[in-house]
Amino acid sequence: MSLLRQRIMDSAMRFFTEKGYYATSIQDIANDCAIAKGSLYKIFPSKDDLLIEVLGERLLLLREQTERIINDTQYSPKDRFVKETLLQLEFIAEYKLNFRSEHDLPTLENGGKLNAFAAGLKTRLTKYYADCIVRAYGPEAEPYKWDFVVILVGTMKQYMTFGYFVNSHFDLDKISNYIADRMDEVAAGVLAKKPEPLFDSSAIEHFFGISEDEPESSPEKLRIDLVQHLETAIHELPVPMTRKAELLDAVGIIKEQFALEDFKPVLVRALLEFLSNQHELASYVGQLERVLACEKRKA
Repeated sequence: MSLLRQRIMDSAMRFFTEKGYYATSIQDIANDCAIAKGSLYKIFPSKDDLLIEVLGERLLLLREQTERIINDTQYSPKDRFVKETLLQLEFIAEYKLNFRSEHDLPTLENGGKLNAFAAGLKTRLTKYYADCIVRAYGPEAEPYKWDFVVILVGTMKQYMTFGYFVNSHFDLDKISNYIADRMDEVAAGVLAKKPEPLFDSSAIEHFFGISEDEPESSPEKLRIDLVQHLETAIHELPVPMTRKAELLDAVGIIKEQFALEDFKPVLVRALLEFLSNQHELASYVGQLERVLACEKRKA
């Protein structure tokens, strides 16, 4: 990722957090980065694209941190649950996404790429919370996991909402331990009495579009999906056919590299840099760069 691109994203993250999405203008970010607004638009075609990039990068980091906790054998199931809860609280506190004004961030009614991103984010997070519950309380919690998710998410949101509106700075470590203790009590009571669940998988699948059998997206699948999006976007570009052919050739070489067990990162990065010069593709290129960076950190 170029230094300018990263500087723009860092500036946007700060402004979105401090002022809110709608109160932040592209001019604010351009001034902060000491560049012309037109130069920023060459990298990010819209403010929506910029928001998607900022949140996408943060979510990849969140996923990487979560995987480290899950794979650390020194932690007990309770320790993991506390630490995963803490990560979620830190994310909420950082972006205030769950307790700002309902109109402060774009909503699903806005449509377009932001609609798809927001819907996908809600689906992934809901499924993640369910997996987190089963990891903490074992397979016996499986029939009740969606009820537990409602309680967990509602509890996290309300504690953070209260702290935000009364301007109180809570100790997030303390809150995560407190919430985990309360969830222990809820789980113990439910698993002892075994009531009929209020939410079953079919209802959740229908509402969120979640498939119980759908595996978690792997970096390889993310790469494949993003390359397909790139190809589709190139075909729709209002550019001469010779330019489309050049861009599609670059994507074709990237696909060939990704098919190799040990592809050449330097070549892929050079091709992505070439593709990013077509500003309509910058968002997809940025997402691919983040996926590759995440894979590199894991290795």
